[in-house]
Amino acid sequence: MENQISCPICHKSGIPDFRNENVVCPCCGTDLSVYRTIHAAQKSSERISKLRVLSVIASIVALAAIISCCYLYNRSPRDGSDNKDLLAKIDTLKQENKLLLDSIVVLNDQGATTNRRTYTVVKGDCPWEISKKVYGDGSRYEDILRLNGISNAEDFNKVKIGETLFIE
Repeated sequence: MENQISCPICHKSGIPDFRNENVVCPCCGTDLSVYRTIHAAQKSSERISKLRVLSVIASIVALAAIISCCYLYNRSPRDGSDNKDLLAKIDTLKQENKLLLDSIVVLNDQGATTNRRTYTVVKGDCPWEISKKVYGDGSRYEDILRLNGISNAEDFNKVKIGETLFIE
């Protein structure tokens, strides 16, 4: 049996799925597009939470690999044959550690970009004015500069009209 979609306002069942398309309830006439936006935000939040969990797990595995390397490196071999085995294991752990660290960087980059809004620079913009438009407070312009790798307000002159800036 399929799930019946109900209007969150009047609870009429059998309406189109407002989570996947813009819908106006045929019973009460409510525009349900805001509920679609809320549903999308919840899905995005769940994805970010999963990325954070994966990042923590990858960090723990990387830490375990580092500790294992230190243990194996400092362990005194019983005879000369153990040295080659230990060195091979250390090389393997180093390669796995590098892969895990690269994965963490990718996961963190993906998580970071999903939380950011953007702003397109228009003629006459300066950091203070953009901050005032976006945050309602011009004094937060340094946040915009920092997010976009701009060291100071003078370097903002290098930003061209039409470029996209990240906004928290």
